[in-house]
Amino acid sequence: MNKPIGASGGNSVFLKFVSTNEQYGEHVIKNYLSSIQNGDIILDIGAGSGRDLNIAQQAFPSAELHGLEFSPSCCEALSKKGIITFQTDIEKEQLPFKNCFFDIIISNQVMEHLKDIFFTLHEMARTLKVGGHMIIGVPNVASFHNRILLLLGRHPSQAKSYSAHVRTFSYHDTKKLFEVAGGGAFSITKFSGSQFYPLPRSLSRVASSIFPQLAFSIFFLIKKESEYTNSFYEYGKALTASVFCNQDIDK
Repeated sequence: MNKPIGASGGNSVFLKFVSTNEQYGEHVIKNYLSSIQNGDIILDIGAGSGRDLNIAQQAFPSAELHGLEFSPSCCEALSKKGIITFQTDIEKEQLPFKNCFFDIIISNQVMEHLKDIFFTLHEMARTLKVGGHMIIGVPNVASFHNRILLLLGRHPSQAKSYSAHVRTFSYHDTKKLFEVAGGGAFSITKFSGSQFYPLPRSLSRVASSIFPQLAFSIFFLIKKESEYTNSFYEYGKALTASVFCNQDIDK
């Protein structure tokens, strides 16, 4: 079995039985989609090869599926599957959709790669319908194995300076993000975990279900409760570290 992406310990014997794909939470995505009533138009941001859109199609067979990707090869693969595909730099370019267009927006294992998330969150919030849902999955810096690593004086595996991850997330920090920057328009309706080092898949799912805040990856089902008033954009613009929210856009 291949070493899981982002795993600590290299070829450690403790990771021998860890399932590679559990961190992507396919069963969590499936569960979240099954709880949503309306999924006529669905977007996956950072859609890759279309894994999560395949799950969405199973939940909503007649849905119109959209995928955003930066990689030309991924865009080609998505298009061959009949997915309406756009090659977009989500940190710099506005999404090519009108306001309140999507019923569901998925962003799974993408946010940790973004330097400035406020512009991207603004675009997600802008294009989501009132009553629609975001499904967000991110690595958990407060996972069980990361807490052990820190106790041992080691660096959290999802926040290494020599990886592609530039942001870290935990349950409380992500909840606070939507509270302080979401303008009161959003509520977290479900929270789950997936992957629990160093357990095999069957035990990992049990542990993640009981202790989601200690799981490798954490997932949020977020509902847009009311009209969005550009709060993510304005919050990011007020930060001196923000780059993309300082550009003039059609809000």
